[in-house]
Amino acid sequence: MIKNFKNFLIDRNVSLKSAMKQIQKNKKNIVFITEGKKQRVIASLTDGDLRRSLIKNSNLERKVYTCFNRKFKFIIDSKDREKILKLFDQDYKLIPILSKDGRLIDLIDQLKPLDEKKIIVRARSPARISLAGGGTDITKFFFDQGGNGISFTINKYCNVHLVKRDDKKIIINSDDYNKRVEFKSLKDIKYNGTLDIIKSSIYLLKPNFGFEIFVETDVKPGSGLGGSASVSSAVIGVINYLQNRKLSKYEIAELAFQAERIELGILGGWQDQYSTVFGGCNIMEFQKDKNLVQNLILPNNVTDELERRLIICNTKIPHRGSALQLKNKNNSKLSNYGKKLKKIVNEIRAELLKGKTDNLGELIQNTWEIKKKLDKGMTNKKIKNMEKKLCKSDLASGCRLLGTGGGGYMLFYVKPKDRFNFVNKLKKMKIEYSNIQFDQEGLKVWEADL
Repeated sequence: MIKNFKNFLIDRNVSLKSAMKQIQKNKKNIVFITEGKKQRVIASLTDGDLRRSLIKNSNLERKVYTCFNRKFKFIIDSKDREKILKLFDQDYKLIPILSKDGRLIDLIDQLKPLDEKKIIVRARSPARISLAGGGTDITKFFFDQGGNGISFTINKYCNVHLVKRDDKKIIINSDDYNKRVEFKSLKDIKYNGTLDIIKSSIYLLKPNFGFEIFVETDVKPGSGLGGSASVSSAVIGVINYLQNRKLSKYEIAELAFQAERIELGILGGWQDQYSTVFGGCNIMEFQKDKNLVQNLILPNNVTDELERRLIICNTKIPHRGSALQLKNKNNSKLSNYGKKLKKIVNEIRAELLKGKTDNLGELIQNTWEIKKKLDKGMTNKKIKNMEKKLCKSDLASGCRLLGTGGGGYMLFYVKPKDRFNFVNKLKKMKIEYSNIQFDQEGLKVWEADL
């Protein structure tokens, strides 16, 4: 676009001779006619208009208003690419952009590329609840024995917003941690314990442009809901949207795994990354040679009923994540633990595909009993107290701690006849809880005009 308008504007009362000089000066074969102190554009005058007028009357001292074109073409919205291209297609070489009061604010030249559209790219990636299989998704386990898991994504999200810059600077803003960090370029990114999961996700993609990114989450890392994976996936999602080569869902999940597990050395499995990217109810199979994600398409009445029967409660204690993973890395109980969990995953899958939900509470409880036997650090006094008081015949028929163990959210399965009593009990115990609503989309990325 042309930013210097001086050679393109003349007053309606100047002579044709002056107009010719102005046209020669700007070399675009056109000027725009203004009136008043605010220089409101009222018409155009091309070299063709001048020639036609001079054929009839050769007096160069005549005023331009004697032959200008009041029916000239202009646009108000410079973002209206469609209208601009339509005018170019009718062989208009220079298109004026006018303000609502008629002042010239820009000129678009057909011979120069249109400015890049100013957009904001947004991504939303959901948290997840795992019904069974956690631990069998760790590479050391499934590399030899194979693993599987079943999870649902829920309506708690990480939201990421990205705006491109004209330089190579990278700016990261985190609403949750009230942090802002800046880097002159990609090569200046350093890991120091502050927003590292965001930094590693950016660094691995190696974007060739600068940007400012804003991150806000419904769940923080340590919740047991896969919060770190949803952050990483959403960050990768917005950058991937602007890359020439687009990553597949599998590739995004695998890059999110790499950012957290390999780049930062945070121990853990694979299911969180696949869950948040694919969304919905997923059966995940982990093998030495390949990982597969199978989306279970369940009838609406089954998902609707599960949303009424599943409730998550916040223990207000961060899960012990890497500490428990490291401690149990070589646990001799892992093999037997994994075999039992894989069996339960298949049982839950069968129940869901048959449209049955009544036995899920017992199956969820079974996974928790198996997990507690793996390591005494999986639970603690507060968690034991919640389980003791809430898992009763007239309250919840099953529960399990989500995530690695030691804290985070607890998942409770409550039958319809007991829901009212269960919720009242939570209120009396002053326990923070959330009803479940499933997310069916997984990672979602879109753009909007700035």
